[in-house]
Amino acid sequence: MKQKNKVYFLTFGFQTFKKEMKLNTNTIKTLLLIVGSIALMSNRGGSPGGRTGSSTDGGTCATNGGCHGPKIPTPQEMISTNIPAAGYIPGETYTFTVSATKMNVQVWGFEMMCEDSSGNPIGVFDTTGNNEVSALQNSSRATHKFASTSSNGFVSWSVDWVAPESGTGDVDIYCAVLATNNSNSTGGDNVLIDTLTLSENISAMVSSFKRLELRAYPNPILSDLNISGIVSSKAKIEIYNSEMKQVKSIPFDHKIDLSNLTSGMYVLKVIDKDAIFMKHLIKQ
Repeated sequence: MKQKNKVYFLTFGFQTFKKEMKLNTNTIKTLLLIVGSIALMSNRGGSPGGRTGSSTDGGTCATNGGCHGPKIPTPQEMISTNIPAAGYIPGETYTFTVSATKMNVQVWGFEMMCEDSSGNPIGVFDTTGNNEVSALQNSSRATHKFASTSSNGFVSWSVDWVAPESGTGDVDIYCAVLATNNSNSTGGDNVLIDTLTLSENISAMVSSFKRLELRAYPNPILSDLNISGIVSSKAKIEIYNSEMKQVKSIPFDHKIDLSNLTSGMYVLKVIDKDAIFMKHLIKQ
């Protein structure tokens, strides 16, 4: 009799344990689903930042520990702008539009930033009165708002961008778009990426400046370049290569060492407040 009772209690205890385990498992699954939904909903209100795939970020939300990966991002031409082919004019306001397509996608998100040649965030995103896009990190990045995340198969955002100061040179635009199927899991998520390089419009900038009366010699040059004339203490010197990419930027000096430059054509630019001096140089 005692043996039967022992077996009964063991059987009853095991069945109770199984029920409790099943209940706990279901509870855990429910909690995980809730947590996942909260995480998704919070990200639908905007990117946490640092996920554009730029040289500074080094990854997207699907790479380098991103919560929607690991997956290899898919390149897609998404960035368009009203900046002319001649390049941006410093201080002017332009518009970037991000347009992405993906079948069976219902929920979207994006992040965009602009970098100079040194990897620094450049320019300012102006989201004043924008119902679809908000700014991050002192307006150096743009991301989606919750109201703009739902769309079937296609999405588009537009945001204004104020171009950086004179002498910035080429600017690289990085954008990453998250495309999900709204399943509260990352299984069907995809990340689309795009980049665009813009040049600074040197000619348009020069036309708005007064002319500095300076003399630069010798030309062609071997190492040292001499600059004669009167400038203020705020003057600066910039050197551009034949592709109009800035290779040197220093405070003004009457003698500068250019021995480290490779042979070729260059443009010297001296800026002093609202005046400018430009000259083509030949480096031997």
